[in-house]
Amino acid sequence: MTDFQGRTILVTGGSGGIGGATVRHLRAVNADVIAAGRSREALDAIAKETGCRTVVFDLASEEEIRTALQDVDLWGVVNCGGFGGE
Repeated sequence: MTDFQGRTILVTGGSGGIGGATVRHLRAVNADVIAAGRSREALDAIAKETGCRTVVFDLASEEEIRTALQDVDLWGVVNCGGFGGE
C-alpha cells in the first residue's frame, strides 16, 4: 500500500471494531490519524496502542463536529461511525 506520510486522516468511530482496525492499518502506513468517537476512555485506549491523535464528538451534532475540527487540515476521512440501534 501507499505510504501516507504527512497525510492527516480522520477516522470516525475510530475506537470501535472496524474503526479501530482502520486506525491501526493507517498508522501502519505512516498516516497521521485522528480517531474520533464519543467515548474518551475508548479513544484513549486506541491512542495508547497506536499513537494516533483523538477527538471526542458525536456525529449527530453538527456543532460538536464543527467545534472539534474547525482548525484541522484533513487529507481524508474514513467514516466508520454508525448507529447501533434498531
